[in-house]
Amino acid sequence: MGFIIAFGFMVAFWIFGLCGGGDVKLLSAIAIWLGLSPNLLFVWLASLVVLFVWTVLRIFSRGMSPRRIKKTVDSLKKQDRSAPAPNPKNPVRVTYSLPIAVATITVLLWVYRYELLLAVRPAT
Repeated sequence: MGFIIAFGFMVAFWIFGLCGGGDVKLLSAIAIWLGLSPNLLFVWLASLVVLFVWTVLRIFSRGMSPRRIKKTVDSLKKQDRSAPAPNPKNPVRVTYSLPIAVATITVLLWVYRYELLLAVRPAT
């Protein structure tokens, strides 16, 4: 069931061009491993957070100041939608696989921290 849900969400992302086909398969495989559990939701949400932070860092590391970003957004708002989109020389491309991997490792280390002896279980 976890596979079907993860595959459905990721195929929707793929259809809208937000991720690639490999990213769909990766999260679907992780969903098979985790099953239909809250951990799957945590991995997916954490991967979105990691992806957002990584994208922002990549944008600013390429020298794009907030003023330049605002200017670009404003020009996109004014752009004629019927005209073909310009092809940038150096587009910022991101893959979803690294955020999924980082999120999976982080969530599973947190969930199984007591079993892996990474933390001491509180006395009850």
